[in-house]
Amino acid sequence: MREEHDAVFGPGREAGGALRDHPALINRCRYTIAIVKETLRLYPPASSIKEGIPSVSLIDRKGTVIPTEHLNAAIMHRHIYINPRL
Repeated sequence: MREEHDAVFGPGREAGGALRDHPALINRCRYTIAIVKETLRLYPPASSIKEGIPSVSLIDRKGTVIPTEHLNAAIMHRHIYINPRL
């Protein structure tokens, strides 16, 4: 990664100052962006919760239908992203 930063920002140059002056430089840091995206995929900063509605049901692996009315469903992003079945 150091080589990528040296190539984009210049050897030994502070990336923060260069990015403040020219934010588009970050687009040339493909390896750095890939690391950030993969880290956020594996460790998302937030999850979400959705309120169930009468016309929506969930079906588990055994085929059981679970109505969502009067329920809240928490989406566990990290578990979805690391589960190879999903």
